[in-house]
Amino acid sequence: MAQTSNDFGVIRPEEIYRKDEFFRRVGIKQAGYRTARRNGLKVIAAQGRVFVRGSDWIAYLDSLNSVDA
Repeated sequence: MAQTSNDFGVIRPEEIYRKDEFFRRVGIKQAGYRTARRNGLKVIAAQGRVFVRGSDWIAYLDSLNSVDA
């Protein structure tokens, strides 16, 4: 699970983040999240909560890079 440190901007591939923690670390809001989801960001929904794997965020960013290249 994500640590409680204040690592703004740091997403580690081996960690899983609650949606609110993910927003804070990445610096996005709901509209940016919706855009990422529409464009392929995978999330985990469990028991009424949403989580994002660090590895899925990194894969999403890599996919954006391959589209732009």
